[in-house]
Amino acid sequence: MRIYFLLIILVILTNNLYSTTKEEVVFSTTSSFVVQKDSIQTKYKKAKELFEKQDYVNSLEIALEATKTSSFLNVKETILLNQLIANIFYKSRNNKNALIYYRRTLKLIKNIALKENSDNISKNFDFTLAEVYLNYGNIYYRLNSINNLKKNKDSALYFYNMVDKIKTKDNDVLEVKSRAYSNSSVIYMNDGVFDKAKNYALKAIEIHKKLNNKVNEAGALGNLSSIYLSENNFNEAKKIYFQAIDLIRNINTTKALKVREDLYYNLAYNLYKLKDYKAYDYQELSYIIKDSLRDKEFRGMIAEITEKYNFDVKKNLLLKEEENKRLKDQRIFWIVGIGGLIVILSLLYWVNFYKLKQKNLGLQLSQNQLIQNQNIEKIKSESQVRILNATIDGKESERKQIAETLHDSVSALLSSANLHLQAHKKSV
Repeated sequence: MRIYFLLIILVILTNNLYSTTKEEVVFSTTSSFVVQKDSIQTKYKKAKELFEKQDYVNSLEIALEATKTSSFLNVKETILLNQLIANIFYKSRNNKNALIYYRRTLKLIKNIALKENSDNISKNFDFTLAEVYLNYGNIYYRLNSINNLKKNKDSALYFYNMVDKIKTKDNDVLEVKSRAYSNSSVIYMNDGVFDKAKNYALKAIEIHKKLNNKVNEAGALGNLSSIYLSENNFNEAKKIYFQAIDLIRNINTTKALKVREDLYYNLAYNLYKLKDYKAYDYQELSYIIKDSLRDKEFRGMIAEITEKYNFDVKKNLLLKEEENKRLKDQRIFWIVGIGGLIVILSLLYWVNFYKLKQKNLGLQLSQNQLIQNQNIEKIKSESQVRILNATIDGKESERKQIAETLHDSVSALLSSANLHLQAHKKSV
């Protein structure tokens, strides 16, 4: 039976240990480092978004990267970044590193408290302090569940009490306080200190009523019922179980269904102890809700796997498209490159061919000019030879004519002289 109660308590505590950071950082851009500030703000917001999506690895990487630019951070920014890093380690159950960064966060807040007005500190960091103290206590409660050491349990109660000491009417801080009260109640119930357990459970219920959070109020009422159940006060436990069930009867959120499942199951056990036959009906209702939640969770897992598969398929398709595009671009590059090289080589060939052709044409023209000159010289030589031969022939004819003329004239003279001579002789 004791094991059964411990299981109930662990379920309640698990629901209460969840915490989310609601404070948003507002980064100053009044310094000369506007670009760096914007970069830090972007990194913080991105890390916060990834944290809320439970992508703790990438969130931590970005947050740690932002802390490296510490020269551009003011104290508030440093506090919120350290708190975010601590929350990431806390959610990933890295208790050692979570405690390191929670200590840094608390130290930074205390250092500001020494320099500034305490009212301003309370106004600016109440929620941060409350959440840090709560998670601090939760870590020690985790360690207690592992080691079962009294010092861990005492440390958890100490930090839950530190949350209680924060004096404020802020709704966010009150919500954190309600979780600290519920966790303290569970610890005291496990130790058999039922009066303190009831006191803290009632404090949590009062806050939930004030905040009009019916689901959390029903959970706190279930916690109170478990205390009465542990005391064997079954009638009082039964009354409070029904009160809690009526409170969330028409609320069908996942969280409300989980609370209702626990309430039905515990009520079934309570009615069984009272020998009420309706215990089996409520046990059946608990199983129905549990099955529906499992089915819903299963569908969610299938949807997540399908989405992841589709994402992987889309990612592979995208990578394939990018690879095809890269190969296509590469082919185009090589085609353009080779085509350009061919064009350049062709141009160089034709330019060289043109120059060579022009050179050959020039040589041919020179050769033709030389031949023409030679022909002209030959013609000139032949003309001169003809002229010379004509001159010689003319002179030779002239000589012959002169010789013939002289021969004929001399013969006639000689004949005439001979006749005269003969005539002269005869006269003598």
